[in-house]
Amino acid sequence: MRSQSALEFMSTYGFVFLLLAIVIAILYFFIGLPKAIVPSQCVFFNNFNCVDSEYTVNTTTGIGSKLFIVAQDVEPGIVNISSFSAFIGGKNSVSGYCIPSLVVDGEYTYCMANVSVTPTNGNLYSGTFYMYANYCAPSSPGIGSFYCKANDNFTFRGNVRLQSEPVPYDLISQQPVSSGRSFLTVNVINTASQAAPPGFQQMITFGPSTYAQYERANLGNVRFFSGNEELYSWCESGCSNTSTSNAIFWVKLPNGIQAGATLGISMYFLPKVADYKDNFAGEAPQLSCPNPSLTATCKTYGEYDNGAKVFSEYSNFAGSALPQGFGELLNGGSVSLDNQLIITPGSGETDVYYNSTVSVPQVADAMVTSDTTSDAAVFFSQNNLSSTPTSGANINDGYLGGYAGGTTEELWKDVSGAYTDLASGTSSYYPSIVSLGFCGDGNHYAQQNYTNTITSSDATFGNGSYIPGISTYNHGSGAQATFQWFALRDCPPGGTMPQVSIS
Repeated sequence: MRSQSALEFMSTYGFVFLLLAIVIAILYFFIGLPKAIVPSQCVFFNNFNCVDSEYTVNTTTGIGSKLFIVAQDVEPGIVNISSFSAFIGGKNSVSGYCIPSLVVDGEYTYCMANVSVTPTNGNLYSGTFYMYANYCAPSSPGIGSFYCKANDNFTFRGNVRLQSEPVPYDLISQQPVSSGRSFLTVNVINTASQAAPPGFQQMITFGPSTYAQYERANLGNVRFFSGNEELYSWCESGCSNTSTSNAIFWVKLPNGIQAGATLGISMYFLPKVADYKDNFAGEAPQLSCPNPSLTATCKTYGEYDNGAKVFSEYSNFAGSALPQGFGELLNGGSVSLDNQLIITPGSGETDVYYNSTVSVPQVADAMVTSDTTSDAAVFFSQNNLSSTPTSGANINDGYLGGYAGGTTEELWKDVSGAYTDLASGTSSYYPSIVSLGFCGDGNHYAQQNYTNTITSSDATFGNGSYIPGISTYNHGSGAQATFQWFALRDCPPGGTMPQVSIS
C-alpha cells in the first residue's frame, strides 16, 4: 500500500518537481553570468525622461558614492528644482542638486546625489531618486501662458537599477566657477545699427586653460543658455582643456540681437561626466575622429557633430558619397569622399555645389585641410550649375573667395566665365577656414580663419538667389584640395561679429 501511494504521488506531482528543477537550473545559470550583461535601468514615473545614469564610488578616498542622472523634461510647463535626493544601497543621500535648476519642455537637467555608502565596483544596485520642485502648468488656452500657485510643490520620483562603475569621482562633482556658481555670464554686444537676425550664429571664443579645472578634457560639458532655454552650440576648434589657443564655439541665438543692444547668456560647466550626448551640444566632425582618412579605425567620424542644428546649411562629407542635395561639375576632374571631400581638378575647374538656391546675404565657410597648386574656394553662383559647362570656368556669374593656386588669399568675381581679381591678401596655411561673405549689394569680403579680411565694393551682382558651393581650379601638376566641412551662416550685423565679454 505504501509503495502504491508513493507511486501515485510521484505520478501526480512529479511534473511540479520537474518544473522546480528547471527553474532552479535557470536561476543558477543566470546567477553565474557576469554582471556586465545586466542592463542598466532608469525611469521617471512622471514629467521627465531618464536619458542617462551613472553610479560611482569615490575613487579619491574610496569612501562614499554619487548617483548621476540626466533628465529631460517632457511635459509642458516650468519646473523649478529645489533639491535632488536618492535612496540607494540601503542608504539615503546626504546632499543633492540639479543644474540647471529651471527647465521647460524639451530641456535637460543634470542631477547628482551624494551617498555615504561605498559600493563595490561591478555590483548591481537598485534605488529610488526624488526631484523636489515647484511646477507651473500651462494655462488654457495657450501653452505660452503659465499660471503658478504659491505652493505648487511636486516630487518627481524614479527608480534606477545599475552597476557601480569606477568613474573618477571628480568627473561628476559640482565645480563652482565663481561666487559658488556653476556658470559664467557671456555678454554679446551688438554695436551695429542693424539687428542680428533670429537664428543668428554667434562666435564665442575663450581660453580653455582659464577654466581647465571645471572642463571635461574635450569641453563636452560646456553648455550655453539664454535664460532657461538651452542653445544649440558647436565647438569648431581649440576644443580641449589643455589647448593653448582659444576655443571657438558657434552658438545659435534664436531671437538674434537687437541693434545697439547687449544680450546676456550663460555658459555652464556641467559635471565633467556630461559629454556631447544630446543634439544641443556638439563638435566639429574630425574632433570625434582625429584621422578621418583612416576609415577602418575611425568608425565614429562626426559622432557628436550637430552642425546642421547650428548653421543654415551644413555638411561634414561623412561616408564615401556626396550628401543628398549636392551636385558636382567635373570638367575632366574627379571628386571622392572618405569622411572628407577630396577634389582633383581636371585641366580647368571642378566644383561641388548645392542643388538648390539660397538667398543672400549669407556667409559661406569651408575648412580646407590641404591644397596643392589649386584654388580652394567657396562661391555663390547666380546660374544653374547643373548644365554642362562650356569652358574651363564653371561658376558662370558670381563671387568666389579662397586661395589662389593654393598659396594666396583671393576674392574674385566671374562674369560669363571670365575671372577678375577683386582683392588679394596674405599667404595661405593649412588647415584653415576659408570664408566668403556676400553681405549685400556691393558688400563682399573673404577671410582666412575669420581674420585677414579682404573686401570689395563690386556691385556686378546684387542680392537675390544664388547657388553656394566649393570650387577648385588646376594651377599645376598634382593639383588637389581637401575639405572637411562646409557651412552657411548669417552675415554679422554691420559686417562685424558682435563682441563677446565673459565675466
